[in-house]
Amino acid sequence: MKMPLKQLPAFLRVWDGDSGHTYKRGHLTERRFWLWDLAKEVVLDLPLVSMVGQDEVTVENHKGLLEYSAETIRIATGAGRLLLTGEGLELKQMSAACIVVKGRIFRLEFLR
Repeated sequence: MKMPLKQLPAFLRVWDGDSGHTYKRGHLTERRFWLWDLAKEVVLDLPLVSMVGQDEVTVENHKGLLEYSAETIRIATGAGRLLLTGEGLELKQMSAACIVVKGRIFRLEFLR
């Protein structure tokens, strides 16, 4: 069910002073992120992936763990599935906001 834009709560609406239009937050452009200093990964529901060498990967803003073994870990994200392959992979930390994987990581790949 689509809700008319004017009925959306204010925190989900963004007014563009340049054109005078109001947009839903999910329809923001790169320029608007820069103007308002918004975190793109939060507004667009994208993961923030950080890697320390070949030994540790941190995935913030994930949607859950899909597969877990010592050689393969699949994580659901707003940008698709993230596949980590390596050896001796283990979950160092997992919360609703963040997953930290340790081990020797050979490949990090986004799957659609």
